[in-house]
Amino acid sequence: DTTPNSDQSDRPTKEVKLGAYSKAKFGDGDVYEYLYSRIEDEFSNRDCTMFYKSFGLKTYDITAGKVIAQEFGVSEGCVSQRIKRITTWIRKDTELCEMLSNLMA
Repeated sequence: DTTPNSDQSDRPTKEVKLGAYSKAKFGDGDVYEYLYSRIEDEFSNRDCTMFYKSFGLKTYDITAGKVIAQEFGVSEGCVSQRIKRITTWIRKDTELCEMLSNLMA
């Protein structure tokens, strides 16, 4: 059988779904700003900055944990724990998890 599976072919791509979600939620707003605002509402500015630097998000370059630790005057373990808290929180929300995975793809 060479007919395409209608369930698969009619399914929107992730980019289309994310764009539609963004339009529905914010009009012309940026879905990633929504992601960032959710993270920033939940965690301290310091923790967010460590997270963004670690993954090269927002305007930050990807930065090694050792360098982040030196910048903030904490241990690498402390940086790792703070980043893990945020990633664990994001994983509990499928919407945010999908946004972040699209952003990092």
